[in-house]
Amino acid sequence: MFISSSDYPNARDLMDALRFLPEEGQIWLGEQRMLLMPLAASAFFRNELITTLGMERAGASLCAWDITQD
Repeated sequence: MFISSSDYPNARDLMDALRFLPEEGQIWLGEQRMLLMPLAASAFFRNELITTLGMERAGASLCAWDITQD
C-alpha cells in the first residue's frame, strides 16, 4: 500500500498533538499515552526475547508488535 506524503501529519500537527506532563511523568500523543525509551533499551529487549524464546518465536512476537529490525 502506497501512502503519499500528504497523508502524513506535518510538524505543526505533531506539535499540537504532543503533550509533555513532567510533573506526572507522562507523554501524550493525542489521546494515547506514549513511552519514550533509548534505542539501547529497545535493542536489549529484542535480544532478551531472542535469548529467551528463540529466534522463530521472538521474531513472530516482534513482527506482531511491528518492531522488527529494518
